[in-house]
Amino acid sequence: MKRFALILVLISTLLGGISAVAAQDETLSSADLNRISTYIVYILALEDGEPFASGSGTIMNATGTIFTNQHVVEGGDDYAIYLLEDMAELPVLSYYASVTFASNDIDFAVLQIDRDERGRELDPQDLDLPFIENVSSTVNYGEPIYIFGFPDIGDGYLVLTQGSITTIENGDINRERLPVWYRTDAEMSSGNSGGLVVNGRGEYIGIPTWVRKADTTLGQLGGILPVPAISAIIGSDFGDLTPDQVPDNNDREQDVVSVTLVNDARVDICGLYFSPTTSSDWGTNFLDNSTLDQGDNFEFEVQPGDYDIRLDDCDDEPLDDARDIAVTANTEIVYDRDGIVADSAPSEEQSDPTLEVIVQDIEYDVEIEGEDEAGIKVYAYIRATGYEGVDLRAALFYYDTDGEPLSGENANDESQTPSGNLTVQTVITPEYGDTEWDGFWFWMPYSAFPDFRGDELEGFVQLEIGEDAGVFSAFSNEVEFVIEK
Repeated sequence: MKRFALILVLISTLLGGISAVAAQDETLSSADLNRISTYIVYILALEDGEPFASGSGTIMNATGTIFTNQHVVEGGDDYAIYLLEDMAELPVLSYYASVTFASNDIDFAVLQIDRDERGRELDPQDLDLPFIENVSSTVNYGEPIYIFGFPDIGDGYLVLTQGSITTIENGDINRERLPVWYRTDAEMSSGNSGGLVVNGRGEYIGIPTWVRKADTTLGQLGGILPVPAISAIIGSDFGDLTPDQVPDNNDREQDVVSVTLVNDARVDICGLYFSPTTSSDWGTNFLDNSTLDQGDNFEFEVQPGDYDIRLDDCDDEPLDDARDIAVTANTEIVYDRDGIVADSAPSEEQSDPTLEVIVQDIEYDVEIEGEDEAGIKVYAYIRATGYEGVDLRAALFYYDTDGEPLSGENANDESQTPSGNLTVQTVITPEYGDTEWDGFWFWMPYSAFPDFRGDELEGFVQLEIGEDAGVFSAFSNEVEFVIEK
């Protein structure tokens, strides 16, 4: 059975401004956590009555509207809904639900409870379920958050983890510039899909959608689909939802494109897995119980988006896989002796990729979580156009008043260049063709700066960015700093 690594959203007011401030000292009480846990549901996706996938969801109104991720419900034809009666107990089968809305563009879906635990039809207006009422479309850098969900490692029990907002990433949805991802250092794992993220005031802020782990440091960041992005897709202001207010796209034609798999290899294919790139699982086998013989084609339809593909032979052994295939038009995928090759219809000519960086502000005497000393925090604006899915290295350098790099002899190895200069560097990956980071910050402890004579150390900072493992191709303005003893 597949499980997922994501989370869900409730929507109230449309987007607000996002500022870069220190984390607020707000925590939830045990009573708050117990109350919020009643809004979470465990979703068991069924196909022909058999379980094949699971995830989480959030109850949005008293009449049983549930927000979740599209990939949690993908491939299912029915959905069993389990509610919590006690955080320390397993959830209990309580209802069945149907999909009323699904968007692959932002990996979002809506379920509506319409049957009781025995499958008998019910009137949603007769329900009186607990639901989350408070929503925030604004978050702050460093703001503490709580993630609720049912990860695999929880053995079916509700799992609560904590962390903070580390990145706010802007993009374009319906020609509107707004946050499309929040990133967090909160622990997430497979099975969290469709769960709930709240801030320190217990307000719903978004859907954790994916997890990325660093190969060398084993650190991880999770992606949260924000309330503003969902609000833009649905085109509605969600306060007290009623069933007739919930978007329903079951009765209207969906935008789909055709994908044709051509088997030009000398092997039969029995496994075809075509999953959204945002999904943490391969999903169901598109070939089902059939075989794609040598020289044959297989055609299927999907919503436009970015996908991963995996092919297996008839002994269930992997043949090949490919990642991040942009399916925006009818696409032909050929498997031959050289592997998988995708060829979609030509798109409009794209402008040259561009990078832009601006140092916005410097804040002094800042302490951050996990550090026991103060330092200076530099805020920056970063924009990447035409670099979707490309790893970029952003590096902040420190100079004296003569323009000479400051020594990093007092800093740790990660805060030095190979030649020993002081720096803070990080790798970021744009999720959209035009991606912005506003208020992206870099922190350096005072102890890392070189020893200096007199009462002050004066200099300036400059931010540089370029493709990771390549050269820096964009440079920011120079902003002066003064450190006092």
